[in-house]
This record gives sequence, structure tokens and C-alpha cells, in this order.
Amino acid sequence: MPAELERKQANQPGTETLEALTCLAHFGGSFTRASAELDIPTSTLFDWKAKYPDVYTGIAQRLAGQTIARTTTESRELTLNAFKAASESVDEYRIKLEAKEIKDPAGGGLRMATIGGIAYDKTALADSRPTSINVQVSPKELVESLRKRLSHAPESVKDEGLPQ
Repeated sequence: MPAELERKQANQPGTETLEALTCLAHFGGSFTRASAELDIPTSTLFDWKAKYPDVYTGIAQRLAGQTIARTTTESRELTLNAFKAASESVDEYRIKLEAKEIKDPAGGGLRMATIGGIAYDKTALADSRPTSINVQVSPKELVESLRKRLSHAPESVKDEGLPQ
């Protein structure tokens, strides 16, 4: 009995289907990316994955480490590209600010600071570093900290609005 006929009778995928399921797993289950790579309709990939779920799961598990590594690399590249674009935007803004072409320098500065903060946050996330730090501070400690920071301010503003 020919091998292809034996596979069909055992409800096993053929070579083309196996290659497609492997490509789908390689792209982390992205039907769009696998479809574009193989020039196969996404509906066909969806049908094959639904018809052979155990085969797909086995392939995906074998490729999991590679998929995670590739996805992490792509994420870092995307982060770096976004950071580069944000950096170029900040440089262009600085030139326009110095040329006094900016109508709202404070608003623009806030936008640039936001861009920098987001870029930093995404870089930290890509490097598996914390992206937020939560510290519990009592109101009394917060007021004392503010008083210390305001110690250089004029007397008229030192305690303005701060609870006693």
C-alpha cells in the first residue's frame, strides 16, 4: 500500500500539511504570517490545524524554545526601531524648538518626555527588567520627603499646602 494512502487511512497529515503546520508553529500560531510565507490561504491552515490538533501541538511544543527566542529577538528589534524613531523625533523637535518654530513648547516637551518614558519602559520590558516600582509610603513620610526637597525653596512656598 502506498505511504500516502496509509497516512490518509490513519488520519495522518501528508507532507505538505506537515510542512504547513510546522511553519504555523514556527510563527507562533500566526495564520497570517504562515499563510504569507507558504502562499496558502489562512482558511486552509486553520482547517489543517483543526483537523490535526495533536500533530500541531507536538510540533509547537518541539519548536517552543526557538519560537520564544525568535519572538524575543523580534520584540527587541521592534523596541529599538521605535526608540530610534522616537529619538529622531526628539532631535527634530529640539531643532524646531531652538528655531522658535514650536507654538506650544511645554506641551511638546511633555510629549517628548512621554516618548522617552515609553521607550525606556519598552526597553526595560524587553530586557526582563521591572517596568514599574511600587513602594508603600505613609502620608507622613511623603510630607517629610517633600519638606526636605523643598528646603532650598523660598520660605513663602516651603510649607504652602503641606499638612502640619
